[in-house]
Amino acid sequence: MPLSRALAADAKILIFDECLSGLDLPVQAQIVKLLKDLRDLLDLTCIFILHDLRLASAVADEVAVMHAGRIVELGSPSEVFSHPRALQTRLLLGSMPGVFPASQRAVTVQ
Repeated sequence: MPLSRALAADAKILIFDECLSGLDLPVQAQIVKLLKDLRDLLDLTCIFILHDLRLASAVADEVAVMHAGRIVELGSPSEVFSHPRALQTRLLLGSMPGVFPASQRAVTVQ
């Protein structure tokens, strides 16, 4: 398992690329709890690459929204998701109806 190898090698930064996609919610919750516990216990930095904003808000201390390989918005999950400034952030929020208030999802694309 790659995670156990990274921990055995005393890695301080772990990158997870869509590691939770395709899993049902209870399994996601268990893995998030495990990773948070490991992060706190071993003083790790965990970088999650996610498209699911619900997961991002659950696991992240900071969120970066990227578009075309560049960061277009950066901040705490509550800040970024409650006051999105970048069009790409609003588009992502709009792709998840029912998750975030409609006022945050309003997007006008011309």
